[in-house]
Amino acid sequence: MDGIGERIRCLREARKLSMNELEDLLGASRGSVNKWEKGSIPGGRYLVLLSDFFSVSTDWILRGEEYLPKAAKGMPAGASTEDLKLFNKFLLLTERQKGRIEGHVDEMLEGMTEGSTGRISSSSHNGNQSKEFTPRPGHIDF
Repeated sequence: MDGIGERIRCLREARKLSMNELEDLLGASRGSVNKWEKGSIPGGRYLVLLSDFFSVSTDWILRGEEYLPKAAKGMPAGASTEDLKLFNKFLLLTERQKGRIEGHVDEMLEGMTEGSTGRISSSSHNGNQSKEFTPRPGHIDF
């Protein structure tokens, strides 16, 4: 992402919030989010509130660096920066989207224990027919 405005807009849209809704949640005056999304830098108080609300570092909001969740403190010691980035993106999803991804991950993990044919075979959770799942890099349907 190029600038502070785009980062704030993407965070807001990922949570499906209007500008007014975000302003209400943060206690900001009308027009504040619009100004921020046009590139104005939020004041210190609002920068911290945005950081806490979206679980991203203030550095990421300001500079696009260190896109790490504050929850990273609880991540396993071996977690890479890429793991933390993925986790932070996951936090921005809706509960429905998280559930769908969890289902995909479960299928992939089941396939890893069943063999390494490149195809993951699993039974649905309700005991119906078995289905084939071929993961495509970078593709998850929401």
